[in-house]
Amino acid sequence: MNVEFKYKDCFEFKNKARLLFTCNELPISMDRTTGYYNRCLILSMDNVVDKEKIDVNLTDELLSEKSGIVNWAVEGLKRLMENGYNFTSSTSINENITMYKDQNDSLQMFIDENCKKDDDLYISMSNFKSAYSKYCDINRCVKIKDHLIRQNLIDKGYKITKKTNVHCVTGLSI
Repeated sequence: MNVEFKYKDCFEFKNKARLLFTCNELPISMDRTTGYYNRCLILSMDNVVDKEKIDVNLTDELLSEKSGIVNWAVEGLKRLMENGYNFTSSTSINENITMYKDQNDSLQMFIDENCKKDDDLYISMSNFKSAYSKYCDINRCVKIKDHLIRQNLIDKGYKITKKTNVHCVTGLSI
């Protein structure tokens, strides 16, 4: 990427920065692409320390170990560089990303919570879209755009067929 300091010549720069966010709840994302999720590393911080077990001297203890902590960080940076600046994945990170994808997939949540699944079942596309829209309104979910619902259903393995001149989702019923 080309960058420049104010009033200076521009120069080529390869940005290796990573963004770090902390939150109590994961944000809702409109981006459902594989590329978006490939950029996420979601770490669970589930350790809750009881008030009586809080170490009030933790800062001092960490500061007394700062050279060791810096050495540990440098070793980690070396591993990161050797790995082409790609962080190592783990089972828990992969599970967290899968959970995040599911949380952001209002269509799948609607299907899981409201639909019966069987190859012999079907529902008209208009009734399906109407029920899905109501579900999203009630649950304050981000709706998939109307014209994308069909493709999302196909991507999930459902067939769209025509029965008596009406487009239907085969394999689902409400």
